[in-house]
Amino acid sequence: MKQTLLDIVLQEKFLVLHGSSTEAAGAVLRGSVVIRSKEAIKLRSLTLKLRGKVDVKWASAAGPKPDVYHVKKTVMSSSLTILEPQEHLHTIPAGETKYEFEFQFNGDLPETVHTDQGHVYYSLKAVAERSFLVRNIVAKKDVLVKRFSSTNNVEDMEPITLMRIFNSDAACDVFVPKKAYGMGETFPIRFKLTPFMENISVTKISCRLTQKVSYGVPETDKVRSVKKWREIASQHLEGNEVILPVKIPTEGIFFHACDTDYIRTEHEMALKIDFDVDGKPEVGYIRFPFTVAAENSDEFFDVLPPYAPYTPNPMALGLPSNNENTYVIEPVETELPSYASVYTIEPTFVVLPVKN
Repeated sequence: MKQTLLDIVLQEKFLVLHGSSTEAAGAVLRGSVVIRSKEAIKLRSLTLKLRGKVDVKWASAAGPKPDVYHVKKTVMSSSLTILEPQEHLHTIPAGETKYEFEFQFNGDLPETVHTDQGHVYYSLKAVAERSFLVRNIVAKKDVLVKRFSSTNNVEDMEPITLMRIFNSDAACDVFVPKKAYGMGETFPIRFKLTPFMENISVTKISCRLTQKVSYGVPETDKVRSVKKWREIASQHLEGNEVILPVKIPTEGIFFHACDTDYIRTEHEMALKIDFDVDGKPEVGYIRFPFTVAAENSDEFFDVLPPYAPYTPNPMALGLPSNNENTYVIEPVETELPSYASVYTIEPTFVVLPVKN
């Protein structure tokens, strides 16, 4: 029995945009459309389409007749004709045939987002058109687009050091290695209590992660925000110091931080501190901003951003002598190329040699 398979294979698991929408340089999606067949087949045409869409639906407020807003928009649309329609059908030999392709993503495109009330998603669709009497062959592939922190964003990489006074009775010191962690990552929170009086102690430390998701309509003031929180770590204390291991959940109510025109997700972390003061229970909170990043630490350093053209500045060299002359190193005349100069802007494809 003759069987033909059509597949879309991406070069990477996901596409990365580095930095915010105003600073990202963009990226190139690379992959192959693959035809596998036990026998030679004939095609009328072969096309590949890339679509990026937004679908957000939310109610303005609870009530008997809340206003409902529904935003559906195509944010990206690009098509590539790999095999042009022609009078005589194209013959594809038996075995595996690959057609490589590239699509450029602008840096201001929204990243992939999936929340309870909205989605931003990208997908590829390849269609192998056959003769009128034979069903076409279709292949689909989701494209995951992530937005990583800029390498210049030192705020997310710097440690958090806090000191709070509880009712003038004790000092609470908190240390977190950095502000941003990805889904599934585990990190330590160091807590230390310095009592100013006797008979005060901490019996338990709990870590709460709060998420605020805001839905909006661009160029309007229509916004709806939803807050949720969950306790993600806790530990009882027997002394005045503890290192609390905290893991960001990979499943459940939490989504990575994002800042698009349609969906914005922010996070805050809070430590709930249970005190024992003269035998009476009391509670205190220490809150601080936190980022649930789209990337984990390994991904951040594995995927490097594209580089920009760079021309070294002139550099003056003074000689440590009585000679008053200054020698100047002239700038390099030819700029180093950027990625934008070495890949084509329009989608392209390359036919690879057939391998049986």
